[in-house]
Amino acid sequence: MRVFSTQQNLDESVQQLMGKPGLHWGTLQALDKHSLQRLVEWLTQATSPQQRLARLTSLREQHQQRVRETLIGWINPVETESASNESVIRQLQAQAAKHGELLDGLLPPMRIFESLLRIQQPREEQVSGLFNEEIDLFAEVRDTMHSPESQETGYQAHKMWINHVRQWCRDENNARRLRLDPRTLRQVADILVTTSYRLEMPQRLQRIMQREKRLCRAAIRRYR
Repeated sequence: MRVFSTQQNLDESVQQLMGKPGLHWGTLQALDKHSLQRLVEWLTQATSPQQRLARLTSLREQHQQRVRETLIGWINPVETESASNESVIRQLQAQAAKHGELLDGLLPPMRIFESLLRIQQPREEQVSGLFNEEIDLFAEVRDTMHSPESQETGYQAHKMWINHVRQWCRDENNARRLRLDPRTLRQVADILVTTSYRLEMPQRLQRIMQREKRLCRAAIRRYR
């Protein structure tokens, strides 16, 4: 931001008020002949090959850093798993007062389970209902709600829970609210997902769905 009538540069003051001092702004207007030279200099610097190369190098380094943080647990699992798990446990123990909020955040809202657990009738019952004495060829067509079939609902509930856990744990606002390092919260998600497969959680949910649909959410709560 520049006031061209007084030739004052207000970038630093405005950026300090915004909490981002030193951030380079990407716009500049030439309102009169006094600011034209500034605009030419700014465009020359912004479009120079060296500037573009530095920008691309910075973006590539940031991308590689994110990849390393994401895959660090898979590169050397034997060497890093023990130390990593110990660090996670230590941080969680230090924030014991936040465990209730953490457990509540790891569970999807009940409305999602309710929409998932609308199971349609068995296929053979639907077919038999199409052909009977009371069929009315002139009746109005009724819209049928197509929901997941019973043989897939347990696995879908597990996938839905995994997606919720990963998205919730990747939100740095949740980590900040729980006073945890963002990487630690992502590790919690990885541990929970991996352990759920080791304990055959999808198969357990499927068996529960065959007995009683509403126990699905309670089973996930006990697992946590």
